[in-house]
Amino acid sequence: MYLQKVKPEETGLKIGGSYWMYSVSDMGAFFKQQIKVTEIREKQEFAQYKNLLYLIYIEKGKRKSAGMLLKSSMLFLESEVPLPIDSDHGSFSINACMNFVTENPEELKQFIKEKNRFKQSRLGIITYSTANSHELKVLFPELADLSHAVISRIMEKENNEV
Repeated sequence: MYLQKVKPEETGLKIGGSYWMYSVSDMGAFFKQQIKVTEIREKQEFAQYKNLLYLIYIEKGKRKSAGMLLKSSMLFLESEVPLPIDSDHGSFSINACMNFVTENPEELKQFIKEKNRFKQSRLGIITYSTANSHELKVLFPELADLSHAVISRIMEKENNEV
């Protein structure tokens, strides 16, 4: 879901800020990149969307700028160390969720709350699994986005197990 009717200064991102960007692609894959924000532009129109924000950034180790529309399915963590995601552990879920791997979900939850600088992040689509299990759980069940099919199924399964 692209951000609409949000001003650049309302995002919480700083020009010149370095972040680990975690994002769900338009195809539903989850990925991470270490970036430096160079500009946030207002974009009037893209397809059927209006009043969008376009992020211009430089990926660490690259010279050329890249850009993408800001979406609520993104996190921007102010951290030197990246968090492990599913693809770091040989699993690649294309489920339109932010899939982290952790042995301590409470610690992950606290880290995201403290380090995420993007105010429009949809925390209700963050999932986690352990390194030994590929079973997904919702990290912020109190914010679970039940309109998201995968999150809804996970929550339903968890509620049936209780």
